[in-house]
Amino acid sequence: MDSPGAHGPALNGHSVLAAKKVTPIEHPLARHSLSLLQDTRTAAHLLRPSSIQLLTLLLVEATRSRSAGHGSGSESGQSFARPLILLSITRAGIGLAHRMAEIFSPLLVGAVSFNGDTSGHHADARLHLSSAPPLSEAHVLLFNPIVTTGSSSGSAIRLLQRSGATKISLLTFAIAEESLERLTREFASVTVLTSSISNGGSGRQSAAEVARLMERFQA
Repeated sequence: MDSPGAHGPALNGHSVLAAKKVTPIEHPLARHSLSLLQDTRTAAHLLRPSSIQLLTLLLVEATRSRSAGHGSGSESGQSFARPLILLSITRAGIGLAHRMAEIFSPLLVGAVSFNGDTSGHHADARLHLSSAPPLSEAHVLLFNPIVTTGSSSGSAIRLLQRSGATKISLLTFAIAEESLERLTREFASVTVLTSSISNGGSGRQSAAEVARLMERFQA
């Protein structure tokens, strides 16, 4: 089995990471989980546990510096400066997002869905979220397991910004290098957390190939 670093540019020292808004997840557990997801020989029953572990690490890192001390949430015991909202933009991701709500008690879970083509700036994106505070007061964690073209992620971010969100983090297992560069240029205030930057070069498993593997447990 190849190491995750063989599937794309090394995270450490990557040019895009010079931007302060890109955070690589290089914990050994993240590398192990990602390698299982990337390996086409991985049994189907191991995909979901690996995904849960990887998303947990992404969430821990995304909320690492958001603590505001104790006492801001007497019922939940939460100690974050802002309410945490996790939104998934894929069918596979929503199941994982709800699993995260069992681990992170302050977490609110919702989704962003699309009607029609997401390749342009005017895709019909819809927010599905109930009993939540205003997005302007929350830290919105947008989860897209695999970012290939970046179109869906971009459309979702635009929707969130139009809805008032000011603090957005994009969480993804793997992202294509060109998409990462494009998203960080267009959305300078958005933080991106990822465990793999894929350039899809010859002999390497691209983000699109990882996406096809993810389809095995979407049903």
